[in-house]
Amino acid sequence: MLKDVLGAMTGANKKRENRKIAAGISAGALLGAIAGILFAPKAGKETREDIRVGAQIGAEKAKEAASHAAEFAKEKYGEAKDKYEEVKDTLKQKIHHETAPTPEDAAPAAEEPEKTE
Repeated sequence: MLKDVLGAMTGANKKRENRKIAAGISAGALLGAIAGILFAPKAGKETREDIRVGAQIGAEKAKEAASHAAEFAKEKYGEAKDKYEEVKDTLKQKIHHETAPTPEDAAPAAEEPEKTE
């Protein structure tokens, strides 16, 4: 009883009722579609042919979508590979620049006299 009162005050009862109605309409539409296929005035052979053709069309569309996805993946892989090479080359240049001796580093070594023992 308390649950019903709280549900009425918060609107939970109405939401629950709306969900039940939506579920009922969805189930009815699905059952109606199935019944329409089964009880259609077509012969069973014609219905099976329609289902077979629909399945073939669906399979062709799936293959086409997979082909497009593969092309897209190859393209993105190529772009990523190019970007990787670009970043790698940039890092190599920076490392070489950072580790290469500068003229200032080489000059003091040239000015020091050789020690003889």
